Amino acid sequence: MPKNLHKIQKQISKKRGKLDSLHENSRDAKRLRRAGGREHKLAVAAAVTMRGRQSFVDRVHFFQENVPEPPAPLSDGDIVQLITRFIARNQPELEQLQQERRP
Repeated sequence: MPKNLHKIQKQISKKRGKLDSLHENSRDAKRLRRAGGREHKLAVAAAVTMRGRQSFVDRVHFFQENVPEPPAPLSDGDIVQLITRFIARNQPELEQLQQERRP
């Protein structure tokens, strides 16, 4: 039995004709609802995963840009300075937004 929404829609349309002719609580309508719910759940999970990956990619990109070109060993102070710059990278924008909220 297919679990893909497109496959279920195709199967039901071949069997009956139009999808609009289904009874509300028929087996086929329930299959469509379950498949639609699965599609929605997978889409939400994929969006959450992509957001998490994007934050990691942004972090790696920042450090790749800010490490000197010939990759020499960094001292502890240099690493602390890089991390501090990373943490404070959006500080001017945040201060501006706070000033706009509180006149």
